Amino acid sequence: MRIERGPKCPRNFLDSRLEKLRIRFERTALRNKMRTVALTLAFLLAASVCFALDITTRKGVTYKQCAVTKVDPDGIRIIHTDGATKIAFEDLPDTLQRQYNYDPAKAAESRKRAAEAQAAAAKRAADELAQRQAAELRAQQQRDGLIQQQRQQEEQRLAAEQQKANAEANARAERQRTTNHTVGGIVIGLILLGLAVYFMPTIVAMLAGHQNTLAIFILNLFLGWTLVGWVIALVWACSKTA
Repeated sequence: MRIERGPKCPRNFLDSRLEKLRIRFERTALRNKMRTVALTLAFLLAASVCFALDITTRKGVTYKQCAVTKVDPDGIRIIHTDGATKIAFEDLPDTLQRQYNYDPAKAAESRKRAAEAQAAAAKRAADELAQRQAAELRAQQQRDGLIQQQRQQEEQRLAAEQQKANAEANARAERQRTTNHTVGGIVIGLILLGLAVYFMPTIVAMLAGHQNTLAIFILNLFLGWTLVGWVIALVWACSKTA
């Protein structure tokens, strides 16, 4: 059996209604806020126009359309047509002094505190400057010490390398001298050995007391370089004398 249901109510109807109410409320709040800001500005403008005055100090300086922004113990701060400034109570007319409750003791105390604060600030600034300078000096000394240490290390390294190079050069020179002496001794020995072999017929004749030693020496000297002359001289030296 099929049951027929009635038509449904749209689900977003309530949400759309709430959204319209929220938008209307926000618009109303925005209009109220803008109205408040406009009234505040208008009040400030009217107050500035109403309370604007011209101030002539005891020194003869005149400030046009002045508005007092702050009252200090030693003076008042104002804005005027040419900018902003502070006027000490001593420079104000008597009426303004009475209007802003001028008290010489409070003004002197305020100036004293301001001078002490300024002196303390100057002392702090001087101490900070001295500390910075001392820190920079220490840092510079450390950098100089590091540079000096690096320079000394570099000089020591160069000196060690130079000493090593000198030692190697001396060792090479010593080896070269030793080699030269050895080679020279060998060459001299070979020369002496060659001379001994070359003049062997003469030496044999001298040792044997040969009567023709001089003739053998001449033959050995001039013809010994030929094998035949050397052999003849050797045989002559070995032959017995008559």
